[in-house]
Amino acid sequence: MSTTSLTESERHALLSSERRRVVLDVLEEQPAEVQLADLASDVAKREVGLDAVESETVKRVKITLHHNHLPKMDELGILAYCPNSHQIS
Repeated sequence: MSTTSLTESERHALLSSERRRVVLDVLEEQPAEVQLADLASDVAKREVGLDAVESETVKRVKITLHHNHLPKMDELGILAYCPNSHQIS
């Protein structure tokens, strides 16, 4: 996962979102492939700063990742996201 091939404008757009920055941090510590539910849980924990978060919080994070952040990151070539299988690689 590299941002070096992005234009300056694309890098700014990518990193302008705190949630996308957290996603990048979480993915650096994950295996090559991860499911959306696991990623959403890890992102929610980091954002809240707790080891356990409410399922409603994880659900909201999962929705924004699925509809907004992961498609944008996939479009920029930062990661590969399959919306049908909810697989991130």
